[in-house]
Amino acid sequence: MAVPSLVLMLTGLLAGCGDKGDEPEDVNEIPVANAGANVAGSGTARVNLDGSGSYDPDGDAISYHWAFDHVPPASSLAGNTSVFLNNNTEGASGTSFLPDAAGVYVVRLEVRDAAGQVSLPDYTVVEVEDGSVPVANAGADVEGEVGVAVTLNGGSSYDPLGLDLTYQWVLASVPAGSEATLAGADTATPSLTADVGGVYVAALTVNNGFADSVADAAFVLVSTGDPTAPVAVAGDDIGDGQDCMDLTLDGSASYDLNGDPLGFMWSLQSAPEGSAVDNYTFGDREAATTTFYPDIAGTYVFSLAVNDGSEWSAPDTITAQVAERFANTPPVVDAGLRVEVNAGTALCSPDGPVRWECGSCEGVTVDIGDDVRITDAEGDATTVLWSEVSGNIDFAGPTDEILTSVYLNGASPRVPDECEITEYRVKLQATDCPLETGEDELVIHVSCCGEVYTPDTGT
Repeated sequence: MAVPSLVLMLTGLLAGCGDKGDEPEDVNEIPVANAGANVAGSGTARVNLDGSGSYDPDGDAISYHWAFDHVPPASSLAGNTSVFLNNNTEGASGTSFLPDAAGVYVVRLEVRDAAGQVSLPDYTVVEVEDGSVPVANAGADVEGEVGVAVTLNGGSSYDPLGLDLTYQWVLASVPAGSEATLAGADTATPSLTADVGGVYVAALTVNNGFADSVADAAFVLVSTGDPTAPVAVAGDDIGDGQDCMDLTLDGSASYDLNGDPLGFMWSLQSAPEGSAVDNYTFGDREAATTTFYPDIAGTYVFSLAVNDGSEWSAPDTITAQVAERFANTPPVVDAGLRVEVNAGTALCSPDGPVRWECGSCEGVTVDIGDDVRITDAEGDATTVLWSEVSGNIDFAGPTDEILTSVYLNGASPRVPDECEITEYRVKLQATDCPLETGEDELVIHVSCCGEVYTPDTGT
């Protein structure tokens, strides 16, 4: 009896060993990267990327590793992975980066699971077409002497998104007979060594890799060793000015004892608190007689200096007392003729024996503003603002410019084989300098036609 029991025991052990050897070992599959759809972006905002379609077949958590496979020639982002938000973490499935140049970026995504398995790469293409506009600041006006170098300072120029700037200075105006040039014209701080006395105008333009700024100018007022200085006469103080109406400044009584021709330079010394005026508010800062446009009531102080080609005069100052305009009419606004748009067709299905249920036509983008008319009786400059009044409206263009565009959605028919008109309304407001506002509404009609839905039977 003992032998059979031992045989049975050995047989069971062998059977158990055979079963264990037949079990399959666990295999860790590699994760799959999905870098998302191609993206069209601009240099005015961060570009968003979506890798949320990536996954691990085993259900393991994955981390996301973004990198540039290609960048535009003007970009400095090649090899820089730190620009991607939350890169190399599990939270980087949705990431973003700030482009620094226009052109095509190819972005590569690889994902890694907890065991260290790395996916094959996947790619998305980002095409950046435009960018923010930087702001040039040529700095304060500078005084100098013939033969002595002076330095200009454009270091206060900036980009709204903090992009790096390049600088380009030019001499927009020089005194007669001058052959002076700027040294370091492609830097923030060029220098000028004047060869004759007078007024030099240096203009600065900056570029952020996407766009040039509007030029800004600084004046270099250069004197010589001539001991006979001219005399500036800025005219009489002004006591009856009104806001949002030109003041006339007359420095034509200025003179030079030697009879030399004069150059003029007006400057704003002070303005009321809350005013937005500056030295560029003069009609012509270098004219003997010029105008100035005060934007609010209060006290303004101006100075005039004159140059005889060798020496600058001492400045002469005048004060202007500006009251609120005693009469003003709001602007008259004509937002334009009614706009008619065809949005195409939408499908309709029966909803009972006598009713239909219809979908919506696709949204349409409409350009508006080309026939806007704004008139102001006092000739004031105006600011504008568009806003929606009724209908499913999104502005696809700027709301503070006359020419803009709107995206209209939700137009739908009632029944098939008929067209329904959906009315949308937008409002245009115009505000003049004394802050009087006029407004008008623009009506847009969108036609959407019904079409019977026919199921696909496969035949």
